[in-house]
Amino acid sequence: GPPGTTGRAPQHPLTVPAAGRPVPPGSMVNAVRLMYAGGLLAAAGMIAAVAKASALSAAVRQQYPAAAHGVLGATTAGALGLTVISGLIATIVWLAMARRTRRGRPGVRIWSTALFGIDTLSMIHGYSGGVLTHPALVFGLAEWGAGLAVIVFLWDRQSSSYFAQLRQARSLATPQWRPSRPPVTGATGRHG
Repeated sequence: GPPGTTGRAPQHPLTVPAAGRPVPPGSMVNAVRLMYAGGLLAAAGMIAAVAKASALSAAVRQQYPAAAHGVLGATTAGALGLTVISGLIATIVWLAMARRTRRGRPGVRIWSTALFGIDTLSMIHGYSGGVLTHPALVFGLAEWGAGLAVIVFLWDRQSSSYFAQLRQARSLATPQWRPSRPPVTGATGRHG
């Protein structure tokens, strides 16, 4: 090519296909992929927790050494049940948020940020409680890292531009309702 050019086509932050809907930028595509990965990590963490139930039992025994055998068994079963339920919920939420983000639904950035905050507090609480098994910690930290990367991608400049274009397209597609009766002009409204 001519001197001073890179030989690459110019890159525009967003392109609009013929249908009028903006094409998601790479940061959005990456966020959605990471959300699917987060769902996979949540499911894998849940499966690892069930597979390592004996490690959970040992962690509970270490946390409460003076507890009776029956209490330890009930505590372990409760913790395992809570792990399975929270793992299923986390998997479903990850997949639902990936789908909503892929479709460019409003509010996904706010919801994702709030859910990431909840996950952060959950990780801090679980770590400080001392009843995390090694696999739970590894999968939890990997899931947290995926969530952090999702937040960075969702609030990226290109993603912000994409969401602004979606808002504009939605506002243009929303019908502007007119009053059912034309306004009366020049009349005082008195009948006489």
